[in-house]
Amino acid sequence: MVREERMKVEDTGSRGEKARESLLLFLEESTIAVEYHPIILEYLNHIFMLDNSNLINGSGDSLHANDATSFNILTRTLRVSKKRTLRGIFRSILFAIALILTSCLPQVKRKHSNTILLFGFQKELLGSEDKILSLVKTLSTKIPNPFDDATQVLFESRENAISSLLFSKSATAPVLALRVMREHFSIISRWKIVLSVFKMVLKTIRRNFSVFFIAPERIFLEFPIWRMIIPQVNLKAITTQSKLELLPALFYVQEKDRSMVWYSNNSLPFKKRREKTRIPLVASNAGFIDHHFVWSESHREFLKFRYPKSEISVVGPITFETSINRTFHQPISKVILYFDVTPFDNLEYETFYTTEMCINAIKDLTEAAANFGMPLHLKPKRPYLLGQKDKLQHSGSYVKLLYKLESEKLLKILDTRVGIENEIRASQLVIGLPFTSPVLISSHLERPSVYYVPSDVGEWELPPERDGIVVVQGKIRLNDYLKSLISEEN
Repeated sequence: MVREERMKVEDTGSRGEKARESLLLFLEESTIAVEYHPIILEYLNHIFMLDNSNLINGSGDSLHANDATSFNILTRTLRVSKKRTLRGIFRSILFAIALILTSCLPQVKRKHSNTILLFGFQKELLGSEDKILSLVKTLSTKIPNPFDDATQVLFESRENAISSLLFSKSATAPVLALRVMREHFSIISRWKIVLSVFKMVLKTIRRNFSVFFIAPERIFLEFPIWRMIIPQVNLKAITTQSKLELLPALFYVQEKDRSMVWYSNNSLPFKKRREKTRIPLVASNAGFIDHHFVWSESHREFLKFRYPKSEISVVGPITFETSINRTFHQPISKVILYFDVTPFDNLEYETFYTTEMCINAIKDLTEAAANFGMPLHLKPKRPYLLGQKDKLQHSGSYVKLLYKLESEKLLKILDTRVGIENEIRASQLVIGLPFTSPVLISSHLERPSVYYVPSDVGEWELPPERDGIVVVQGKIRLNDYLKSLISEEN
């Protein structure tokens, strides 16, 4: 059995390598300029769900995307689905309209000697000028160098796309390439860029129709604009890891000052017993991120194999809470604070956080909390997604159990909007499933913090601790831990 599992892993990895080699040859045989190959490969890697060690989505000699787009590894034939083609046409038209509109607007002259462009930040963090200032302040404390001499800070956001495109005083823009183009170039120069881009688009459609509609607005419209802008400006680019699989197009043009800020620490993969240990392969976009800012040493150790050319700095938890009251002397109550990982129904991939795992964990915790007379507060990460029909939704049985336990006064479900740090400071103990980020935040705030798993974790293999935080497994050890904690407090 073990031998069969190892052979399966090795076969999957070899097929993944074969697929990547075939995609590369496919591009080399095309008439597409070489400088476009990395960003195209990144997108093909994304839609066919190829990570850097396994072939996730493939059968036989073909790769298949979720929308019926396919690629034959042997014949190196790319077939783009009708759905993706129509979507590509629609997005190309929208981008072309925005590009033409930008080229007609009056120039707003601004120096871009030290402009910082930020990508991948949630719209909730950019809802007002005060929130943006708070976010910039938070970032500057964690990654000070880029912000020390910044003359302008801009965020890419699709919110209020039309107004932020037309008006230049906003700190957000739907497409930062268009914003910089308007501010730096005259109307005549902008129209030269437009004509150059459209000529290239027509040439690509004529010679490489299928490739063009993979992601036209990003690869064949935005990317060439950045290529014409970058020689004349000095920009610093920062993104969150939400853009890890599809980096901002700017990252593939600029050759320095490209940073990634990790806003969570639970990105390390779980391992199964008897699974063959493999050193993570170098990420396909490893050459396009200069600096990672991460939470912990374990995170740095994992990333250094995948990004050997990148600098990786451990800066502690990077949280973007903008409304919390940072009171450092709050009364501590005998509350156990549990940070919920809500399982999903019908996921297409295997996960540690199954409905069974999460149900068993919350049952163990409510029982232990009741035994010691300690209130249990549960903090959901986001509102529960239910009744989504065919869409991804949270586990109905798990959420139903939570409401049942709350009705029996065995736990209290907190509002998703409460400040994480305030709740941590006011609690006696913080618990989360391995290896959720709030537990590491709690540890940095010097509150007692543990990871908890039920006694039965199936084939998953867990370390006894990570970053100095203990993994407690099973009800017996949980009771022992709570007993010792109460003794220390008394």
